[in-house]
Amino acid sequence: MADDDHDRAFADLDQRIRAARDQREAVGKGDGADRNQSKLNFGTGLTVGIELVVGVVAGVGLGLALDSWLGTRPFLTILLFLLGTAAGMLNAWRHLVRIGMVDPHGGKGDGQDRGSG
Repeated sequence: MADDDHDRAFADLDQRIRAARDQREAVGKGDGADRNQSKLNFGTGLTVGIELVVGVVAGVGLGLALDSWLGTRPFLTILLFLLGTAAGMLNAWRHLVRIGMVDPHGGKGDGQDRGSG
């Protein structure tokens, strides 16, 4: 009797696991919106934000240091601020392309990771 209960419990568990896998696969074969949504998480936002901030801070810091050393204030600070901002935006864009959130040729990404090749 106890073995029959265990067999039924395992069969029920196996059936629920298969149903959950089938449901997950069905969701994964959608139009890509579900996959894109899973890519938009806290880590992605933090990474893109850090890319932007680091570019600007590095540009301004280097510009201030060079301006004080060469006595060309504020020319290099402004120039390197603009270059740092552009570099930060480019790094953020590359990150979003790498994870598949943005199509580099225009349009919306398909949510699939792209390999390096």
